[in-house]
This record gives sequence, structure tokens and C-alpha cells, in this order.
Amino acid sequence: MEERPVEVLEVAGEHMRQGNELFNSSASLGATRHYANCVELIRLRSNGDRNERILIGTTLSNCAAAYLELQAQRTSVAVQKLLVQNAIRDCAMILRYSWTKDTLPAQL
Repeated sequence: MEERPVEVLEVAGEHMRQGNELFNSSASLGATRHYANCVELIRLRSNGDRNERILIGTTLSNCAAAYLELQAQRTSVAVQKLLVQNAIRDCAMILRYSWTKDTLPAQL
């Protein structure tokens, strides 16, 4: 049975909440998984709604912070580099894609 759009948003919101809880308890790896699930659920059913774009932007921002937290905990330079690249990728997506067009000021 296919989930209705509202149910998908509720599930996405639950992933966001769980990601936040994990991040706040220093379980950043688990947080990134929930944040990724949230973003993918919204992308799959998105109709371009402003609230969806804000949720995606917020989730990507939180995910970037979790990647940076993980990076600070690792000793391998290669892993640190990968985690920083993931954080940069998420931040770039926030700024590049259409969900920010009416959520950011015209001039930064």
C-alpha cells in the first residue's frame, strides 16, 4: 500500500526528530542516517511546497553538522576528509537547489 503524501511527511518529520535526538546525544552517525532518510522521503513525494524546502534545508544543515562532529572524532585523515566533503556537499545542496529560492534573503 502506497503512503499518502501527508503520511510521508509525518514519517520524514519523525526521522528528523530521531536524528536530532541522536545528534544531541552525540550519536552523530545514527543522526546522519535519519537525516538522509528524511531528505529522501521528502524528495520522493515533494510538490515543491515551501515548508518541504525549509525542512530539507534544515535537515541537510543538521546532517552537515553531524558530519563535522564525526570528523572531529576520527583520527584517519582519509575519513576526516570524506566527512568534511560530505558536509560541504550538503551545504552546497542547501544553497544550490530550488527549495531555497524563497527562503533565503535576496542578498546575503
